[in-house]
Amino acid sequence: MIVPTATLADLHGADGSTTYSRDGYTVIGAVNGPLEVGRRDELPQEATLEVHIRPAAGVGSTSLSPYSSP
Repeated sequence: MIVPTATLADLHGADGSTTYSRDGYTVIGAVNGPLEVGRRDELPQEATLEVHIRPAAGVGSTSLSPYSSP
């Protein structure tokens, strides 16, 4: 049995990051922000989360845009 592992702060260019590995698969997550928004576009009661999924090798598949909500 392979034991899952998790490490923090692997990516130096991100505000926060982690790596999780289990059963031969590895997931890297990073957080950047907050980003400043123009006062005119500011919506204090809302937040936006943008997710990018990329394979470790090769070309990525279909965009997840249809699954996002405004």
